[in-house]
Amino acid sequence: MKRLAILVILILLLGCATTQKINDVKLGMTKKEVVEVMGTPASTSAQGNTMYLNYSLYDPHTGYRKLFYVKLVDDKVDSYGHREDSASAKTSGKKPTINLNVDMSVGGDTVRD
Repeated sequence: MKRLAILVILILLLGCATTQKINDVKLGMTKKEVVEVMGTPASTSAQGNTMYLNYSLYDPHTGYRKLFYVKLVDDKVDSYGHREDSASAKTSGKKPTINLNVDMSVGGDTVRD
């Protein structure tokens, strides 16, 4: 009986540490640093210079797994948080920029409005 109680306590402590890992992620960390803190992601996705590390972590308070993400831009953490609650996301606050300089040359001549 004593062994069972110890086992239950260990499982609960390990479960508590699981969702707490996301609190150790900081903006500006590299992918390598995130993986050292969070472990191997459940899945990843990437497009251009942006990569998402997706985690499914056990929440001991609810007994369910929660989905978390870490967004990396140019291999640095740009934002992270709970997948279903964008309000909880930590973000760098950087706004995307769009280059509106369009080459309007035709056959060597520049077209002007």
